Amino acid sequence: MFAPHHLRELETDSQVPPLSFFGNRPYQVQRFTEEQAAMRWLVDSRRQQPRAVVPA
Repeated sequence: MFAPHHLRELETDSQVPPLSFFGNRPYQVQRFTEEQAAMRWLVDSRRQQPRAVVPA
């Protein structure tokens, strides 16, 4: 979560990797300025992940 002005600064800073940098990672990364959007993304991301099978 970022303040809108901070996110704009990050997106134009050449020292900060673009989101595409994280594309082949075993985790997902996204940047948000609004909590509701972040929570929706998190819920959707969890729905897309296969459920781990826990041995009984």
